Amino acid sequence: MVTEARRDSHSGMADDEMWVAEFHGVVHPQGGGWSLQTPVDLNFDDGHWTVVIVNSTFRVVVHGTRPEDVETFKNDVLSIVQGILDSVGFHLGAALSAELTGGFVAPNVLIQRTLTWPEAANRSPDAPPWVDAKTLAPFVNASTIEPQLRRALADLNLALARPDDTAFYAYRAVECVRQYFAQRDGLTEKKDLVKSWQVLRDTLGFTEEELTELGKTATTPRHGGLTPISATERLAAILLARRVVSAFVDYLNSESTPGTG
Repeated sequence: MVTEARRDSHSGMADDEMWVAEFHGVVHPQGGGWSLQTPVDLNFDDGHWTVVIVNSTFRVVVHGTRPEDVETFKNDVLSIVQGILDSVGFHLGAALSAELTGGFVAPNVLIQRTLTWPEAANRSPDAPPWVDAKTLAPFVNASTIEPQLRRALADLNLALARPDDTAFYAYRAVECVRQYFAQRDGLTEKKDLVKSWQVLRDTLGFTEEELTELGKTATTPRHGGLTPISATERLAAILLARRVVSAFVDYLNSESTPGTG
């Protein structure tokens, strides 16, 4: 299958530098044995891609022009593979997801499997893969109490997993928090929107400017559009949304006793 495709190129391609890269990973749930009948060949302005999916694994080989930002290009690759999997899932009634496990970028960049994004959690890359009970307990307690927090945490999960949609999900996590205060204070009418945002900011300690900036980043994807987003922009959106959710957790734990409703 050969497809002439358009990919929004925001990685900043260096002029006339021919380049080869390989990315590989797995498709979840892995037990499904997901496969494509034939490889998919994609022709972009900046290169040619071949995508192979066999027995719940994928491989992408790229020949083209070397990007200036390999991390952002890696997100591009994951987005394209995820789009193919979403197409397969559409026809099978399956929710499939791609996990990048490694790759190689010529001439000497080895991409290793990363299960976490430490910078997005303000953690050291060398930190152990567990959360101490004292840190985790307030989140478990608050999520037991409040469904809107569970929704916000789920959206932050998706902001990490879906590079193209990071701004959308990060902002929706904040929107979940706003909805809590709107429902609490009876500010559920359209005319109350500005007031509910003010309550969130005043209660949790945020400025209008910083939340408005996140909202601007999310506006286009919220309305079905697609705005290219770099790895740096993704990180900024996630970090701000995390601050809001963390403050919300602190608020819920200060206001309620876990298990009492």
